[in-house]
Amino acid sequence: LLAFLGDGHTMTRGRYRDTVVRGIKRLIADQDRETGALAMEVGMGYMYDHAIATLALAEALYATPSPILAKRAQLAVNYITRARNPYRVWRYEVPPDGSNDTSVTGWMIFALKSAEEGGLKIDKEAYAAAIEWFDEMTDPGTGRVGYRETGSASSRVRGMNDQYPVEKGEALTSVDLLCRFFLGQDPAEEPLMGQHADLILSALPQ
Repeated sequence: LLAFLGDGHTMTRGRYRDTVVRGIKRLIADQDRETGALAMEVGMGYMYDHAIATLALAEALYATPSPILAKRAQLAVNYITRARNPYRVWRYEVPPDGSNDTSVTGWMIFALKSAEEGGLKIDKEAYAAAIEWFDEMTDPGTGRVGYRETGSASSRVRGMNDQYPVEKGEALTSVDLLCRFFLGQDPAEEPLMGQHADLILSALPQ
């Protein structure tokens, strides 16, 4: 859905509008009407799934305002709000258990920012908490943003993605930098953003 929406296909226009409509209907049909969850609450991946699905609903709503879609997207946003740790950010559990990480948090910020631009109600305190978390996770010497500890490497699932050396990628630094742009920070005023960019440029994909 995000790919189609990003290419200009919406629920009312574009060559693939029928595809978008079917996709949106499927998300809405699968949503838990009470909790607003857009994914089965199983394993470590469902918070990612929920955030990305919420982002898709918000993008669709921004392109084609609809009372029904707005109601469902707001339910999904409310779920994100409940999932955030008090005064902190996000990880895998709802209700939250006090653990936080940069990866899940990035997707939540993407979803909330799109929802806000689509006219939905969001908890803006989450933005300040995210910036505080990103600041805490940033190594001031290198500019590297950590996963759950300051300046740590990106996460790897042992035995599943060991072929991607942690020293050759800056995924979480990239997440942080993009979120800072979304949240209105200016590289001219935030030297950390320049550090992030330099570090990413030193580890370009091949």
